[in-house]
Amino acid sequence: MRAIHLHAWPGNLRELRNAIERAVILSPGPTIETEDLGIPPAAYPAAAPAVAVDVVLGADVALEAVEREHIARVIARASTLESAARILGIDATTLQRKRKRYGLA
Repeated sequence: MRAIHLHAWPGNLRELRNAIERAVILSPGPTIETEDLGIPPAAYPAAAPAVAVDVVLGADVALEAVEREHIARVIARASTLESAARILGIDATTLQRKRKRYGLA
C-alpha cells in the first residue's frame, strides 16, 4: 500500500489499473507485494519523512514543519501543481509562494 500511495503514477489511472491487473495475474501468492506491481524501489522514498506520520495533533511540532511536509507529500502524489493546489484548497499562486518559501520549488 505504501508503494502505491507514494508512486507518482505518471500514466494516471490507466497505469495504476494495469499495474494492479498485472500483479493479480503474476503474483505467486495471495498477497500482492511491491515487486509484483513493477514499481522500482527508487520510485518511492524509503527514508522516514521529516515529520513523523503518527505525530499527535498538539504535539511539540512547529506548524510550519507540518505544513511544509503536508504540501511536499501532496505535490509528490498529485499529477500537476494545479491539482495539488486543488487538493490543498489553495490557489495555484499561493502554492507557488509556499513552495518557494519552504524550498520545494
